[in-house]
Amino acid sequence: MKKWGSLLLILSILFTSVPTAFAAVRTDWDLRAPRGIATDSSGKLYVADLSNHRIQIYNRDESLYMTLGVKGVLGSDNDHFNTPKAVAVDQTTGDIYVLDYSNARIQVFGSQGAYIRSIALPSGNPVPEAIALDGRGHIFVTDQNYLVYRFNTNGTGYKLIANSPQLADRPMGIAADSKGNLYITQYWTSTVVVYAYNSAADTYAPQKTIGEKNVSGTDNAHFNKPWGVSIDRNDRMYVSDGGNKRVQVYNSNGSYAMTLADANLVEPSQATSDSDGNVYVVDGNKSQLLLFNAQGNFVKILGQNTAPTFEGSQAALTVAQNASPADIKTLLRVNDSDTGQTLTWALTAAPAHGTVSFGQTTAASGGSGLAPTGAMTYQPAENYFGSDRFTVTVSDGAGGTAARTITVTVKQQASTPTADLASGTVVPDNSYVVLSTATAGATIYYTLDGTAPTTGSPAGTRVGISGAPGDIVTVKAMAAGPNLVSSDTATFTYIIETPAPTDLTASAGDGQAVLAWNAARGAVAYSVYQRTEAGSYGPAPVATVEGTSYTAAGLNNGTTYSFKIKAVLPSGGGGYSNEATATPMSGNTDLTGLSLSAGELSPAFSTGTRHYTVSVGSGVDSLTIAPSVADTVYGTVTVSVYDGAGLLVDGPHVLHGGLESPALPLAEGDNRIDLLVSAQDGSTMTYTLTVSRAAPATPTPAPSEEPTEPPTEKPTESSTPTPTPTPTPTPTPSPDSDGDQSGKASARPSPTPAASPGLSVTVNGQPKDQLVTVSTESVNGQTMLNATMDSAKLLAQLAASGSEPRIVIPAAGEKVDGVSVVLAGDLVKAMGGRNAVLEVQSPSGSYTLPAARLDMDRLSAQLGAADRLSEITVRINVVKGDAAMAARAEKAGVNNGFSVVAAPVEFMATASYNGKSIDVDRFGSYVKREIPLPAEADPARITTAIVLDKDGTARHVPTFIQKRDGSYYAIVNSLTNSAYALIYHPVAFADVAGHWSESAVNDLASRMVVNGVDAAHYKPDAPVTRAEIAAIIVRALGLAPSSAASAFTDVGSGDWYAGALAAAQEYSLVKGEGNGTFGPSRNVTREEALTMLARAMTLAGLDVKSGNDIGDVLAPFADGGKVSVWAQQSVAAALKLGLAQGSGKGLEPKRPITRAETAALVQRLLVKAQLIDTIQSR
Repeated sequence: MKKWGSLLLILSILFTSVPTAFAAVRTDWDLRAPRGIATDSSGKLYVADLSNHRIQIYNRDESLYMTLGVKGVLGSDNDHFNTPKAVAVDQTTGDIYVLDYSNARIQVFGSQGAYIRSIALPSGNPVPEAIALDGRGHIFVTDQNYLVYRFNTNGTGYKLIANSPQLADRPMGIAADSKGNLYITQYWTSTVVVYAYNSAADTYAPQKTIGEKNVSGTDNAHFNKPWGVSIDRNDRMYVSDGGNKRVQVYNSNGSYAMTLADANLVEPSQATSDSDGNVYVVDGNKSQLLLFNAQGNFVKILGQNTAPTFEGSQAALTVAQNASPADIKTLLRVNDSDTGQTLTWALTAAPAHGTVSFGQTTAASGGSGLAPTGAMTYQPAENYFGSDRFTVTVSDGAGGTAARTITVTVKQQASTPTADLASGTVVPDNSYVVLSTATAGATIYYTLDGTAPTTGSPAGTRVGISGAPGDIVTVKAMAAGPNLVSSDTATFTYIIETPAPTDLTASAGDGQAVLAWNAARGAVAYSVYQRTEAGSYGPAPVATVEGTSYTAAGLNNGTTYSFKIKAVLPSGGGGYSNEATATPMSGNTDLTGLSLSAGELSPAFSTGTRHYTVSVGSGVDSLTIAPSVADTVYGTVTVSVYDGAGLLVDGPHVLHGGLESPALPLAEGDNRIDLLVSAQDGSTMTYTLTVSRAAPATPTPAPSEEPTEPPTEKPTESSTPTPTPTPTPTPTPSPDSDGDQSGKASARPSPTPAASPGLSVTVNGQPKDQLVTVSTESVNGQTMLNATMDSAKLLAQLAASGSEPRIVIPAAGEKVDGVSVVLAGDLVKAMGGRNAVLEVQSPSGSYTLPAARLDMDRLSAQLGAADRLSEITVRINVVKGDAAMAARAEKAGVNNGFSVVAAPVEFMATASYNGKSIDVDRFGSYVKREIPLPAEADPARITTAIVLDKDGTARHVPTFIQKRDGSYYAIVNSLTNSAYALIYHPVAFADVAGHWSESAVNDLASRMVVNGVDAAHYKPDAPVTRAEIAAIIVRALGLAPSSAASAFTDVGSGDWYAGALAAAQEYSLVKGEGNGTFGPSRNVTREEALTMLARAMTLAGLDVKSGNDIGDVLAPFADGGKVSVWAQQSVAAALKLGLAQGSGKGLEPKRPITRAETAALVQRLLVKAQLIDTIQSR
């Protein structure tokens, strides 16, 4: 036989809790003429749904647990019923017994719905009415043929219990108590007959009759056509008194207990109870089940929808003008006892002067205080105050609804006080701060003890600030007034100034450092503290002076010293200055001795003498020199030989610590030998030797018809005169020579030729061969030119080139994809010490890199090679992007709406040592690159260069176009190394057309610096928040967003501005509010904006120091005196540089800056710093 089991259970679950509106009855409760009912020990309810031919089993919460049979489908197999009249449940096993009326059988199922067996009723047209279990293994059936019979629960043991005339007429309900006694209702006689059970004899005998036979009545001693009967676990009896439309309840001793009745109860056919005493009554006439509690009170009709109701009666809301969204969830919570439904909240009448917002709009039914998750808020319209109202309706999806109209009072709120000094400002003792509020008629109340102010606190706008040095004074202020909502409390903290020297500088000298600083307020003296790099400041100063300068003498050259100055106040110790460092260096360029391998100095050597002459014979074609320097540790001597025309013949040779030079060639006549002595601090002194080499005597020619050959110079390989004259060899010019050496043979050893004769490095514009060794190789399908710098030769060139030499690798004409310049770490360090600039020219672009920007001290420390600089390899690469990079650029263009005009070029710098490499990808100031425009490119259609990050994202980098020698170049300044591409990205917002800011806004939008509120609108006159201006400045400067965690408590990692704000913090462009927060959503005032831009000016290389004329700069403006102290220098600098101009209303320092003004200021800053041009200027 097929089992019901899983299929019926799955179908039941699928259709449970599906809301509907069917005559206010839930889907699973659409019963038709239900008759029998039962409960089990877990509280589940079993209903014989007669006309639907099924058994419905419900959980306590009225959700459907399981269905036996198929709704509306009758049948005689084990999957179907035909008018099931009654149901009983074995409380021990959970087995279910169904009286299948028209099939004349009892069907038995397990607790999970699996079919077990069928029990056939006796033949002879049985008319079964009810069944009951006695807990003793028996099942009883009443039959309208005046019969009651019994089976064993396993289907065996049929036994007739009673028949006519014992049963006067129509036995209906049947039940068994805990002793096995039977209770049988007799419909026509209006009685309940009790049969006592004799367990020993297994017999049943009439014991008593409840009610008066054949007498109907409405009192508690009579019935009127009783239908069903049930006995609960406590032997309480429940009689469904159909004719009286009630259920009579009797105690186990037979006494009357209570009556269950209600207007909804028309035809009770069966009643049963659960373990809590609740009583369930079947009304077959109205096809419904009624629930009564243990006290007999009607509770509800099961399965019918209960409409939600709002909790409480509160329907009024008071909010402040311009308040943040106010929570209204507490006003919109509902109660709904139904389960399995989805409640939906909807705004059915919107407010006229505000906005209602729901984070979510649904919640599950079944309980009290129900509301959706997420915020439910009301926010008044900007600047509105007065009355408002709105209506919210809740529906349960089954026809039940509830509506609530909320009346809103929007009270004007006083504006939160502001202070003319930003929180966190350091102020002098006995100073004051001025508080203000924008609300007319409001009074400001404040406290200085950290407590929240009230209207009982001191009132006023001028608050005195005093305390001991370093004390933190907290001012809390709020504004209030008649008919106003009190403002939020503003908190400002001020630090009492600890007078300290400022702007300490340390200038290194020979064995000393000269210190200078600005005076501290009220200081009577200054203590000087000194330490070495490896040491620490001692508790005692090295000196105490009254002035603002001091010379620290007796220092060791080459050692780095750090200094701090502490103010000495009459009341005690003051504050410390900034730290300044200096490394004393020897400036001694004296020679202490000079010896020659040939000839005598004239005059004799003396330390103070700079010029000497030497005479040698014709046989001396070279000599060596051994100079002794006064500074034997750091002093060097660079030796160069020049001919009589002043052209370099040999050298330069760099000598250290008194070493002898190589053989220096001497030509006939005068030879000038320069000895450039370089001191540790870069000072130089030149000593000059004029060496005169005599001409050889003219030999007597042998008789000959040929002309006599001229005298022959001696070959460079030998210093011994050759007796026999020989023809003069064809001379080879010296590779380092700047002039024509014809007629003179080289007296120095032949140099090694360069690998690429066409690559001639220039130093300060002068070609210098043999400085690099060149080779080419194929790397990932690209041809790379490698130019390896000769350290010794370049060091010699640097020694002779003065400060800030410029070294150019001119490989732009080479047919390669990229150029890689290779340098040793000690060479880069030396170049940085002389402020040398390296320019790498490649076919794809040029890279101009000051050597000091590579910071070899930091790199060597990171590589673990601080004492092995010469073993560090530094590479500077300029390479055309490969196909993958070009595809990445095109994809970025598709994603961001720009066109790629010039393919990407990658600029890189790396430092390597012992298998470890570090990318140099960030600089402290801008580094210049040039990218040539394609010949066919229109410079007016080049918007900017972009940085193409490895993840495919693109961002603006400051760019301008320059024409040089008939060609156009994009000049790109960046603080990072990366790949760069040129793009075309025109943007024009409709709402700035004709606006004064149109040019600046559209220019910066095209450069991807500013964004619109949508594709067509910029809202130029709207205010700018602190988060927005920080992001704009970061994008304008070409900075990459940072992944560093924010130190501000009100900035989350998921906020759109988090990366830009972290980058702004790293470059010191922004500061917080002084209380650990940043205030990202607060509007920025004009003076705050100019202060942020001043920091950007410094990074861009502009001078923001206003000097002592700040007052003069601000004075022409009527409100110049209202500029906060902390902002005065920044505002003055912006005015002097022409970034800000003021207006007819003055500077308006406290007014929020607009989006248009922000764009104009940022564009002017970039143009002033020569980081961009304007597209219109091309």
